[in-house]
Amino acid sequence: MTDDDFCALYERHARRLWAYVARMTHSATAADDIVQEAFVRVYEAAALVEATDEHRRRYLYTVATNLLRRRRRTELQHDDDRQDSASEGLDLTERLAVRQALRALPRVERQALWLTYVERWSSRELAAMLGYREGSDATGGDACEAPLRGVVHPAGAGG
Repeated sequence: MTDDDFCALYERHARRLWAYVARMTHSATAADDIVQEAFVRVYEAAALVEATDEHRRRYLYTVATNLLRRRRRTELQHDDDRQDSASEGLDLTERLAVRQALRALPRVERQALWLTYVERWSSRELAAMLGYREGSDATGGDACEAPLRGVVHPAGAGG
């Protein structure tokens, strides 16, 4: 990958990757570290020299997700500098309710929701990245959406 290819990849994906990692860690500092490490690994990956941008994007998110898993195994999560980018447009009460509902979900379901609804990943992309077969419950199905339904669209709210 050339320096120009890398810069273009960074410009296209750094902010969204950072938002994904920040939501998973609840820490801007951890997000900075993980995103930086993910981009370093992508830059150094010899296999990506001739890869398409889509392949590089998937590889980037896979690396970041693996770094998240490693971090989760080795240190406690921080509650500093939480991001609310997924709940923009909601009032404070709604944002807090969404945050509580998201925190109540298992980590893999939070990841599946984020990548599906914020990053607009297909179920096939999501399943491949998370290591599941397409269509399994962990790939963004009703099970992880259900706790959020009443929060984002309360009964009788028409949405």
